[in-house]
Amino acid sequence: MLEVPRFKTALEYRDRLTFGHEKLDRILDLHADDMIAIFGESRYSNTLVTRVVVRSLLPRNHGGIDAEKVIVIDADNSVSPYLYVNIAREYGMHHRNVLHKVLVSRQFTIYQLTNTILYDLPKRIQLHKPKVVVISGL
Repeated sequence: MLEVPRFKTALEYRDRLTFGHEKLDRILDLHADDMIAIFGESRYSNTLVTRVVVRSLLPRNHGGIDAEKVIVIDADNSVSPYLYVNIAREYGMHHRNVLHKVLVSRQFTIYQLTNTILYDLPKRIQLHKPKVVVISGL
């Protein structure tokens, strides 16, 4: 029997970010214009955030949002390029392409972090037009 396509609301067509974990994705229903905070042990929260960043670079038909650039502000010095490479390989992505699309800024003091968020980040957003911005270690 031929299945009739169901109608979707315009809200359902927004860019959806996923973790690649069915249960977690169903609970969160995260979209590109949403804001989320992930708390917990650094190695687990960092892995989840890195997974979302890498998955956001995937094409829409593979669960991503086809992001050209992602900005990561690393306030706790926990961003690992090796983790980006490992997760990119899981999805068959070329690691060099992933690393070129993720723009990382590391801050070591609260003053640097404040300056970056208030003054530098708006300029970077305007320049690179990222679909995802991550601030880790708050």
